[in-house]
Amino acid sequence: MEQYLILILISMLPWIELRGSIPIGIIVYGLNPLVVFAIAVTANSLIYFPGRFALGLFYRYVENIGTVKNIVERVRKKSTKKIEKYEFLGLTLLVAVPLPFTGAYTGTLAAWLLNMDYRKSFVYILAGILIAGIVMTGLSMIMGGVIFDVLKIPKSF
Repeated sequence: MEQYLILILISMLPWIELRGSIPIGIIVYGLNPLVVFAIAVTANSLIYFPGRFALGLFYRYVENIGTVKNIVERVRKKSTKKIEKYEFLGLTLLVAVPLPFTGAYTGTLAAWLLNMDYRKSFVYILAGILIAGIVMTGLSMIMGGVIFDVLKIPKSF
């Protein structure tokens, strides 16, 4: 049970998210990859709701600072046409690419900053999380298999 709680916490850590929890669950703990995938994706997707709320709340307190408001308004104004054209693909790929500083936190920030629809942006971010989860699960299973073979450790998956 403790292992599952650790996976949930790692999945919700900024800039680590499921990119860290899935390899740990599969390679380190030897848990079932489907269970690890489900836990990591669920926990990582839950970041969106409090994140989007917190950004809106925080902005209410700092929007009267001219510099902050100018930056946010300039980004929103410049990106409107590009967002209308690439919103699903752009936001989904931003979240899906398993690199540092991409993921649900960055996607949530981008969706808020670009003033994207609350519900639509969650669906796009969830699609990216699912893609990243599939990629990380596959890579972890391959790497886990290689590591277990080299170290002659019995596999549990």
